[in-house]
Amino acid sequence: MLQFTDREELSQLRRVLSSSKYESSTYFKLSGKSGSGKTELIKKAVDTLVRSDMLYIYIDITPDEFQSTSFFPTLLDTIYMPLSHNYQSITNIPEELALSKYINKIFKVHTGFERFFNALTVSAAALPKVGGPLSLIMDKWLMDKSNSLDSLLFIYFKYVIKKTRINLVVDNYQFLPVSIKKVLETEINQFNFGFTFIVIERVTDNPTYEPPFCSAFRQEHLDLEYMSYEQCKLVIEKQKLDISDSQMEKIWQVTKGNLKDIEIILNEVRINPGYNIISNKVAIQNLDSIERSILLIAAMFPAGMKEDFVIQFIRNILKENEESKIETAIRNLVNLGYIYLNSNTHDAIKPTHETVINHIKETIDIYDFVEFSSLLSNSLEELVEYYHGTKDYTYLLHCWVGVNSVETLRKKSGFVQELILIKFKENSYYYIDTIAVSIMDVIIYLPETCIEKILISFQRVSDFRNGINILNNIRNSDKSLYDKFRIYYVKFLIQTYEFEDALKELEQIPDSSLKLLCQTNVLQHLGRNSEVEKLLSTKLSTCNQDENYFIILRNTAHFFEYGKAESNLLRALSFFDTKKYTTFATATVQNNLAVINIWHKNFEEAEQYLNLAISTLEQLNSNEVFEPYCNKSVLYLMQKNNMKALEYAQKALESCPRTLTLDIVMLHINIMIIELCNQKCSVEAAYESINALQAKYPLIEDPWYEFQLLYNQRQLSLLLEKDCLAFAPIHNRYILEYTDNKTKFYILEYFNIGNNQVSFCLGLSPNWRY
Repeated sequence: MLQFTDREELSQLRRVLSSSKYESSTYFKLSGKSGSGKTELIKKAVDTLVRSDMLYIYIDITPDEFQSTSFFPTLLDTIYMPLSHNYQSITNIPEELALSKYINKIFKVHTGFERFFNALTVSAAALPKVGGPLSLIMDKWLMDKSNSLDSLLFIYFKYVIKKTRINLVVDNYQFLPVSIKKVLETEINQFNFGFTFIVIERVTDNPTYEPPFCSAFRQEHLDLEYMSYEQCKLVIEKQKLDISDSQMEKIWQVTKGNLKDIEIILNEVRINPGYNIISNKVAIQNLDSIERSILLIAAMFPAGMKEDFVIQFIRNILKENEESKIETAIRNLVNLGYIYLNSNTHDAIKPTHETVINHIKETIDIYDFVEFSSLLSNSLEELVEYYHGTKDYTYLLHCWVGVNSVETLRKKSGFVQELILIKFKENSYYYIDTIAVSIMDVIIYLPETCIEKILISFQRVSDFRNGINILNNIRNSDKSLYDKFRIYYVKFLIQTYEFEDALKELEQIPDSSLKLLCQTNVLQHLGRNSEVEKLLSTKLSTCNQDENYFIILRNTAHFFEYGKAESNLLRALSFFDTKKYTTFATATVQNNLAVINIWHKNFEEAEQYLNLAISTLEQLNSNEVFEPYCNKSVLYLMQKNNMKALEYAQKALESCPRTLTLDIVMLHINIMIIELCNQKCSVEAAYESINALQAKYPLIEDPWYEFQLLYNQRQLSLLLEKDCLAFAPIHNRYILEYTDNKTKFYILEYFNIGNNQVSFCLGLSPNWRY
């Protein structure tokens, strides 16, 4: 890429990238039009700062589902082995901070990680080859959301950030799927110090800057413009070419300061003396048919296509039998700066820049493109069948799906099915999610087992809205097929808080343990506890004692007196403790056993269960460790250890995902009560704090969270002799129910505040509300 890096914006980037590990985390958005020099500016900034002990990670996203949905495998691949910085790669991984070094370390120090990685083979053979998918053998270990490639990545980040600042640069961020962005941004948001996250985004004519996800980060934004005429002239003069003033003026008129366009023109001038500078579009049109076809293939497969395959395509499509002509065309396109050969990806041909892709698209007639795609599809199909079972097979399948119409995909849905099944075995749920949305009209023609894998993938990446859209599409096309997958519709509705609609759907589903699990979940959200009790008394005994049955036992302990609740939870603990891959489920049951023991004032037993749950969830790097942290905080407060109570409440808040706004409200209220008990805040300040929470986090229809907030708000009002809020019957219900001897997930307890004894509501955090 032509360099233009001596620009004033460089100082701003250098300042951001010079932050120490002790300084606040920074979110930096570098935006600009295609060809404005964004990536080159980053390269220059890093190149002037990097030292061998610094960590810089650079990931470039291409506009292709196969590559963009492999973000986490690519990131893990990048950091696995030590890597010394060079100008082009940007990345610098010190030897002591490589992921491979860390994995060896945790196996030696933490024996519990052997269980954590019980389905993970960590060896050179199991690790990805550069440019290939991460073939870690995770199997069912990945079925739980808390055990995934991204969780391994953030375990590593938590380790590294104690030693050095993490600088993560993601180029072409606009191509990263929304579902992956959500996970990445949620996880990064936990690092308040020591993290620099730079996103590079291509924008159009009117860029807008939206507030980012990371509320605690320092935030900066730089929108890069194209070069001015003077800057353009300076860059060209540095190339030592014989460029006349009129040619200089023409280059400026054609490129308007687009660096990539300037580079392509200068390459033409260098290789073809006397080149008539008209436009890059004309330059592409003037290429011969072989060169134009190769460029079009590169634009259609921006993730890269092996050179041998491209040669085969050209031979088939253009009936060109002289391979030397095709090879010469490839070398010419490389010299002109249109494509490059990446030896790290098996000599894959890739476009050098998005600007090149845009120019190619501008030169293609739609009718010619349809014909070309049809011929390319036939050639791809031949390769798919020939390379069946090889490492190239899946990518060729993906490319074949990408070039074909919905009608062709319907007729040959077996190829689509094969692709989904392979990617499901690889745990590539983000890929399946993205590809399924693009072929929504084809899904109904797939076998039921394949459709189920698609729906499971939507569930595992939390893309519930698109899952609902696909199921609505199936319902409109084939009602009987929809009935077979209605339970997934219910699950997606629950996750999007459409509780009433979920109940209506459940009426159409035959009885099962899974149906009962969903029913009890929804009804609790709606505060319809009497209906839950009726279902438990009439339906639970008829269920198969499968995994769903024991999850129900875990989720409904608070509908029983302490002895029965403990018995149910111990049965669930026994079930999960004897199964492989259920470490996470075991920890959640231990957490719930602690909850009922805190409520029953069995503090010693509660602490033992909490220690077990915390140990497991910390090793799994699960965000849900916030639950036992919260409960340990309440445990300490009940034992009058206010300092420890505050410490664990704050740890819970730090660990809680920002998306769980209701849990965040509950934790803030607990912290407010602890600080009142510690005399760290006044009643007036607490009252203002709880009012601010009510304004900041509008409550969804969940009566328990509403009760906790309004009850404590009322108690503070009484202390301040303000008008009390009127309590609706549902709020009074929680007060009356507290003495019915059934276990609870909240504590009503008196505390000494100044000269007054005041009852406050503390929230416990069971794993049974969702």
